[in-house]
Amino acid sequence: MKTLDKYVAYNFLKSTIMCMVAIILLRIVVSLFLEMDEFLEIKQEAQSSTVMLHHIASYYSFQSMQYFRELGGVIIVAAAAFSLWRMNHANELTTVLASGISLHRLLLPIIICAIGFNLLIIADSELLIPSFKYQLIRSPDDLSGQEAYQIRLIVDEKNTAWYSRQFKPAEQSLENPLLILRDNRFAYIGHITAPMAVYDNSVKGWVFKSIASSTSNQATPAVLQLKGCQEAPTTSFIPTAIGPDAIIKYVRSLPKNRAIDWKHARSIRSVKISDPSLNLTIHADRLILKKANGRIVATILKNASFVYRRKKKTQQKEGDIIASFQATAAIYKSDKHQRGWILSDGKLIYQSDLTPQELALRQSSNWIDYMSMAELTRLLRLKRVPDPQRAMLVRHSRFADFFNNIIMLLVAMPFILSRERNTKVSAGLALLMAGGTFAFIYLTRYIGLNPILAAWLPLLIFGPIAALMLDMIKT
Repeated sequence: MKTLDKYVAYNFLKSTIMCMVAIILLRIVVSLFLEMDEFLEIKQEAQSSTVMLHHIASYYSFQSMQYFRELGGVIIVAAAAFSLWRMNHANELTTVLASGISLHRLLLPIIICAIGFNLLIIADSELLIPSFKYQLIRSPDDLSGQEAYQIRLIVDEKNTAWYSRQFKPAEQSLENPLLILRDNRFAYIGHITAPMAVYDNSVKGWVFKSIASSTSNQATPAVLQLKGCQEAPTTSFIPTAIGPDAIIKYVRSLPKNRAIDWKHARSIRSVKISDPSLNLTIHADRLILKKANGRIVATILKNASFVYRRKKKTQQKEGDIIASFQATAAIYKSDKHQRGWILSDGKLIYQSDLTPQELALRQSSNWIDYMSMAELTRLLRLKRVPDPQRAMLVRHSRFADFFNNIIMLLVAMPFILSRERNTKVSAGLALLMAGGTFAFIYLTRYIGLNPILAAWLPLLIFGPIAALMLDMIKT
């Protein structure tokens, strides 16, 4: 029996490789026919056929991973139908029956190999596609991913909703970005606006910058407007009652600074003080000191950082950071109109997991399909998916497709294992039955059914049909 199993498995695997190459190449040809205008534009721009062919090869080398996942079930059925049809055509099935071996037993090595092939599809879905998702979202006419476009209401891990008039991937910048800050219950807590923002990999976040106005000498600053704050901090000015006198008083009260000779001190290193009323913490590498009217006064904060946080969860634990302002220097201003720090080279930093690559990914209509199961589960848990129903459908479908591919195989095989001598008709009926099952599987996912029902309904319907048809095989 082992010899027969090896022979059947060998024929099936050989047929699988041939069918996989043929079906995926056919899928590429169809896509290439539809997208040829886009590639011809690349040829015209580059004035080179070589560049166009390179773009085509690059594009479809990554798209083939997606085609393999989509057509894996069809490949299994086609390979099994072809290998068994060839055995039937050569009267090998008759020989197997004459030796007393059941046709059901003949299917065992094919089913085992099909399960192994399904595991390759799972590896493709969970390992390869998520690893190359940024290449998969590229359009045929923009393989470099440098084309600018609008960002519309993308949500990051902090529940912040993003909008930008234009995102430029080449410069990793946002034009006129607007960030709507929300708490864990999605309630509004503030917003960030700026003329532009640039991603800085060193801080794992976006740097919002001021830009000089073309109509005036004044620069338009980046603004952090927090709910309940009468005056918004900007990259030019940080409003706070915590001034130099308060900092010196606090610093002198610290035990580590008691040994300082204050009469001759010119600066203090590593300054940190908080303004509880604003949930603001002020950091500085150095506080410059000088004497005025016989007393020590502070003048400048060097390499200052102003960090705004959410309200404290507990007395022991600080609230999460909302955003922070950084400046090479800060000078305090206090008059009847304003009290706060004037920033030099100020910039607003918002740390987020939305990198330029992630922003590009979220613009694709199929970006959910390129996520792994772990990523989908995390996004659903954090409520960061714009269409949770679709995300749940994709997640359940990943499980169901493993069984659906086997069911497609089982509903088609009885026609091939039939004792009818017209093998071409038998193979045609097998592929027709498998095609009908395949069409039903995808139909249930696009008619608005409950995600769980849409994923598992084909298995509930065609599972019993497959068992009944296998039982009807005359062995």
